[in-house]
Amino acid sequence: MRRWMVWAYERYIFGRSYRRRVEQHRRRYAEEWQRFATALKGLDTPWRVGSFVQASLVESRPFRLFELPNPPAATWLAGEGNAADFAALSQEAFHLNGREAYLVTLYQRQTYAPMMCCAIQEEDGGWHQISTFGMFGGYEDLTELGTDLLDSWTFLVARDGSLRVKAFLEREGD
Repeated sequence: MRRWMVWAYERYIFGRSYRRRVEQHRRRYAEEWQRFATALKGLDTPWRVGSFVQASLVESRPFRLFELPNPPAATWLAGEGNAADFAALSQEAFHLNGREAYLVTLYQRQTYAPMMCCAIQEEDGGWHQISTFGMFGGYEDLTELGTDLLDSWTFLVARDGSLRVKAFLEREGD
């Protein structure tokens, strides 16, 4: 995996494409989005969001390289998804409850098997992540979180609720 490939995708393609996909779905399925927002009311802690995601969704397929997440309401209605879908739904839950959360994507240089999670920073500075593996916390920074989730990561990209890249980290690896 080349740095320019990850940077170009994350900088120029992901945010615009995902935002467009969500807005089209939101317009087409307005009633479902309203039910979805109601179901997420009060999910404002990592434990609540993690429990909701684990109880509501089943992992149905692997997350592929350069795959966009499904819109959160579509994932919720289907009851299934992949790592990207779990992360996007978690981020939307935090957003609807007034909390800033990040979509974190991890890439490996040698393989085309990325990983995505939702990360949230607590008031004490520690980080938690919600992924298909569950909810875990106590991370000092995004680097430690990434290493726990995908030990062999080379690139880590964190996006805020507006889908702006807030961190682009590169790590020398094997």
